[in-house]
Amino acid sequence: MATILVIDDEPGIRSTVRDILEDEGHEVLVAEDAVVGLEAMDARRPDLAVLDVWLPRMGGLDALAEMKRRRPEMEVL
Repeated sequence: MATILVIDDEPGIRSTVRDILEDEGHEVLVAEDAVVGLEAMDARRPDLAVLDVWLPRMGGLDALAEMKRRRPEMEVL
């Protein structure tokens, strides 16, 4: 199965999405903001990222641009 990175500042959303994806057999990484998410992306190289738009420290659209710069082949939702 895939390794999926979930980046969302709301703990309940991170937890719910993680639980659903793990139930489907995926490995799930979670991050509370884009800065932590980018670090996780570099360290673990997930197959897919699920990215919130409204995030503290770095907005989701800025994070998307940086993700695509670093890993253009990675899909981001």
